[in-house]
Amino acid sequence: MARSLRAAAFGFLALAAAGTVFGGEAPSGASKQESSRPVVAAVNGEIITDWDLVWNLGPVAKILRGPPEEKLRQLQVLREKALRELLLTEIVVQEARRSGVKVSDGMLRQKIQEEAHQAGGPASYHRLLKEKDQTYAENWERVRRDIYIEEYRHRLLLSRSRTRFLLRVPEIQVAPKEARAFYRRHSGEFQEAVPGLFRMIRLDFDKFATRQAARDLADTLLAAVREAKDPAERTRVFADLARKHSSDKHAAEGGAWELRAEADLVPDLHAKVSLLKPGEPSDVVDQEYGLFLFLLERGMGKKQKPFEQVRDLIEERLRLEALQARWEEESRLLLRSARVWPREAAQVLEKAEEEP
Repeated sequence: MARSLRAAAFGFLALAAAGTVFGGEAPSGASKQESSRPVVAAVNGEIITDWDLVWNLGPVAKILRGPPEEKLRQLQVLREKALRELLLTEIVVQEARRSGVKVSDGMLRQKIQEEAHQAGGPASYHRLLKEKDQTYAENWERVRRDIYIEEYRHRLLLSRSRTRFLLRVPEIQVAPKEARAFYRRHSGEFQEAVPGLFRMIRLDFDKFATRQAARDLADTLLAAVREAKDPAERTRVFADLARKHSSDKHAAEGGAWELRAEADLVPDLHAKVSLLKPGEPSDVVDQEYGLFLFLLERGMGKKQKPFEQVRDLIEERLRLEALQARWEEESRLLLRSARVWPREAAQVLEKAEEEP
């Protein structure tokens, strides 16, 4: 019995009123097992039932919107998409078997254990199977087919698909000029943040006789900074005052701090610094424990990462794109060689092949 190419979504939608998409009788010998489920298609003699289609659709009722006729139209589109996926799944599974892919009981048990873990444990897994009206034998077969597809795709993507013998070939190589061309075309993707630079003077109240004394000094310092009209001179003055008066841990460095997107200061102080323009001092900022003065020396920016730093990432991306193109090419070859019944089902695949 055919099953979905993707990991089956948990949930089961009863489509009692929808019926089958394609009518007609199954061809003689199409099924290797007796089934009371309505047959919607057959691939090289293997049947796909309406139950398979419902399984592949998943809980689509939640996403259908609009009046009844619009919901019916949406459902037909979704059923066609699900059928297309089922047909391709069956084709790939059959090709995997012909190509010598083997699925052991150990592989099946491991896969089922992984699914049970993802479901929250064996009890939750068994409950979900019951909700989907799926027997253990049917689930065993579904998992087997999923592994066939995984193994076949893995072998195919490292092999010459047209030979049908799956001859091992070296991993896809990416030419240096190809990687550099990609780097130039996607330069915006390979940038990194450059921290800004600000300076801070911190005056703790507990170091003064009164809060007003701290305020008087803060006003005096701010006035001295603002007297310097040249930004470079203003920065020099601020740094000298920070070394002399600030209780900040960076006072010896002229109160210099890196400005990053992640706040090193409490959020409200970080926000005040971020709003300053380069060379601009802040007003006196009151906090419960003291007063602050800030001066933004350099804002945050971005710079291009050197090619050598991102070359491995680019080559990996280009290899994956090449592997995906190989998989799509093989999929088209498999579609053309398959015998699909009825004609309407074959047209679903032909439509998929025409899509970009």
